[in-house]
Amino acid sequence: MKQNKWLLLLISLPLLVACFEDRTTLADKPLSHITIETGIESVYNIKKFDKLVIEPVVSQSLNKELTYIWEVNLEEYSRGPVFEYDGNELGKFYCRLIVENEDGKSFFPFVVYVNSDYEYGITVLSKDKDGNSML
Repeated sequence: MKQNKWLLLLISLPLLVACFEDRTTLADKPLSHITIETGIESVYNIKKFDKLVIEPVVSQSLNKELTYIWEVNLEEYSRGPVFEYDGNELGKFYCRLIVENEDGKSFFPFVVYVNSDYEYGITVLSKDKDGNSML
């Protein structure tokens, strides 16, 4: 009787495994690799109130829908394929382009310096009544 139980267990074990359905794939779906080729420099210098326009050239190995995200100081700035930045504030701004499709993402960091020809305020050079220069 004891042997019959073991024999019944051995016979039923393959039946339990046969009920398992494997839904995994063998990674046979090709991935689309994104490459940001040209159009972006690593550093930009613009003057205050100027507009910076960047049009990157992006390619991918398979034709899939691309999404563009432009970030300035880690905050989303725009979502178009062209970056249009108004330099209304002086300073150094850390920017990043993120291009993604359903298979992955590609990043390109860059820095924008917004400079001014003159600092705030007015400097006047003149002479006092004794002929000495003064500021």
